[in-house]
Amino acid sequence: MSDDNETQQSDSYPLYDFQEALKIAEKVRDLGGGNSGVARSLLAKELQYAETGPSFFQRVSACKAFGLIDGRGSYTLTDAARQYFYPTVENGQHAAAVRILSTPKAFSILVQKFDGGKLPSVDTIGNIIHTEAGIPVSKKNTLAACFIRSAQFIGAVDSGGFLRCKALIAAGKKVVDGIDAGRIPKEFNLDNAPESIAAPNTMPEAPGTHTYVLPLDKQNQRKITVNAPLDMTLQEVMRVTKWLRVSLLIDSIDEEELQK
Repeated sequence: MSDDNETQQSDSYPLYDFQEALKIAEKVRDLGGGNSGVARSLLAKELQYAETGPSFFQRVSACKAFGLIDGRGSYTLTDAARQYFYPTVENGQHAAAVRILSTPKAFSILVQKFDGGKLPSVDTIGNIIHTEAGIPVSKKNTLAACFIRSAQFIGAVDSGGFLRCKALIAAGKKVVDGIDAGRIPKEFNLDNAPESIAAPNTMPEAPGTHTYVLPLDKQNQRKITVNAPLDMTLQEVMRVTKWLRVSLLIDSIDEEELQK
């Protein structure tokens, strides 16, 4: 594998999805690629692939196509990868993940076209990236499926099949805005929510169903019913309701007040 061939392929499109490319970036990180270059031979050895073989070459190329690593012959993490692995703001990893997902030209086209809407079939997606991004006919459906798996992996596809990249980032931004506005304590996290946000410690009303009343403010209450599987513990249900309450609390904040 020559460096020229590597560069040509890395500027194209990923033949592996985000999750598989991330494994390469994680190994580069673990070998010190956040500070200095990791030799291609060392990376191949650690991953147990032949350095000149297609399995290694195509995975590294996918990792570069997603913008997770840079380099020819040796590799370092990109700024996007550093933000993903070491987020410094609430929901920073999700924001970085959306940026990484959108790095390949074909995927950027799909995000711009379908974000907020329902994803069409693999065939339709394949035809779009063939027409608008020049993806070969022989690869278009493979790459379309790769995009869907990648978007699902980062949590950007909901249960209805809608692409939610902006919403994924906005959810974290609302938490940050709420902290900045003094509405949410800076120390908030899922396992250690303050008492004003934590769900009440009540037992389920019926097997498999946990019902809580979560007050948003002094004037308003919303009743949330969590339908949990029978093997779901009360502690697990309470972890879910903490996030539900924070989400509703943030949604109830007047946007003008947040901008003050």
